[in-house]
Amino acid sequence: MLHLRKSILSILLSLLLLCQSYGVLDTFQETGVTIATPMPAPQQEVTPTPAPQPEERKVDQAQTVKESNKIRSPRSKNMQSGKASWYGPGFHGKPTASGEVFDQALMTAAHNTLPLGSKAKVINLANGNSVEVKINDRGPFADGRIIDLSRAAAGALGILASGVAQVRVEILALPVG
Repeated sequence: MLHLRKSILSILLSLLLLCQSYGVLDTFQETGVTIATPMPAPQQEVTPTPAPQPEERKVDQAQTVKESNKIRSPRSKNMQSGKASWYGPGFHGKPTASGEVFDQALMTAAHNTLPLGSKAKVINLANGNSVEVKINDRGPFADGRIIDLSRAAAGALGILASGVAQVRVEILALPVG
């Protein structure tokens, strides 16, 4: 009988040491549930793994597109020409179709058919100014227009005063998925 007690005590002690090496036992008093929380051993040092940096891929001789795990390279000949307008003050701080909060100071745009999260280059055909924007909203809702730009993007293209300009939109990258 004494031998059996020693064996049981030895097994219980081994289990306790095993539990301690895998983590600390936490008890939630409200529910009475006990869980094991994994903890690193005291002599081990945990170092965070650095996040992968986006790579750059040349799309053509004149432009570079940053890629991450959510962006894929565009197909050739993805261009559209037409009128661009801009929007900003009345929508600033409100949610966009992508769920992001609209910030008129960022380089963003609204497009009716490009996938949300796409990157596009918009070129003002009158003065040659260009800007890269992220498509994060839907629009424009005025006839004859192909893209609505944020105030910042419109300013970079030089169309704040006129409100509308003839542009070319080139797709740089489409979201994956």
